[in-house]
Amino acid sequence: MIAVAGYLVLEIIGNNPKPLTETIFPTQSQCEHQIEAMKDIQPKYELVCVEKW
Repeated sequence: MIAVAGYLVLEIIGNNPKPLTETIFPTQSQCEHQIEAMKDIQPKYELVCVEKW
C-alpha cells in the first residue's frame, strides 16, 4: 500500500495545474484551510488540494 505524503495546493489556470507553493500539508483539512486563507490573494484562479505521493 502506498501512503500519502501530504497535500499540495495547486493553482488551475485553464487546463494547466501547477503547484502554488512547495509546502506539503500533512492533512487535507490543513490544505483546504490554507486555500481559504489565500482566496483574497489569488481570486482569479481555482485553487485545489491534491494528494502528494
